[in-house]
Amino acid sequence: MQHEQNLLPPSDTAPLWQPLSLTGSALLGACEFAGEAIKLLAKTIANLRFLPVRLRETIDQMYYYGVSSIAVNSIFALFSGMILAFNTGIVLKELGMSQTIGTISAVAFCREWGPLMTAIILTARVGSSMTAEIGTMKISEEIDALEVMGIDPVQYLVLPRVVALALMTVALTMISDLIGITGSALVGHFQINVHYRTFYNEAVMFLKFKDVVCGLVKAFVFGTLIAIVSCAQGLRTTGGARGVGRSTMYAVVSSLIFIIIIDLIITKAFFM
Repeated sequence: MQHEQNLLPPSDTAPLWQPLSLTGSALLGACEFAGEAIKLLAKTIANLRFLPVRLRETIDQMYYYGVSSIAVNSIFALFSGMILAFNTGIVLKELGMSQTIGTISAVAFCREWGPLMTAIILTARVGSSMTAEIGTMKISEEIDALEVMGIDPVQYLVLPRVVALALMTVALTMISDLIGITGSALVGHFQINVHYRTFYNEAVMFLKFKDVVCGLVKAFVFGTLIAIVSCAQGLRTTGGARGVGRSTMYAVVSSLIFIIIIDLIITKAFFM
């Protein structure tokens, strides 16, 4: 009799409730992580007074995470500028407005493309590395050892990384803007028949100071966001090597989602 009961089909309501249960659990987990990240950000801001003490570590992190990313960031920006010029230049040439390609490239890169591309690259290259590093320290109980020795992990690990990545994201964004606009100018000159002088005259004429400030503010916020999310995800890592990989994946996905949302909010704040 018991064997026959085990062969009965499952209830039809179970498959209906299971997706809702998983979705609710995911939302609760996301809210919990957001709270932990905000709490970590508050602790980091409170520890800013100790930045001179951690200046050496901050400079090391700026080189390790920022300077070493210049090459890949520059290549990405150069070809993105070329692609942007190709796609817009063909349409503008058909409309007889090919000289405005300088305006479109300059405004697009300074306001949006530069900070967004830099943030995506740093999320993939730096955010994942940062999460894996701190997650491994968490698994191997190195962070517990720091606390036993009376060293605050936020001051020792998080603060230098957040400050370094925030500043270097701004610097890398400025480099991306220059290289991306240069790539657009090359395509404009050789493919769209727009002279360099015409390109840059149009760019300087219509590019506003607000566009540049908006892009740099985005870069600073994105850099801070990537570092905070990556460190928070690393500090909550459990489950050995599999947990480190899972935390790295969550950090990258969460950073990208938050970057897109905050990008919209900052753009609306500046231009609406």
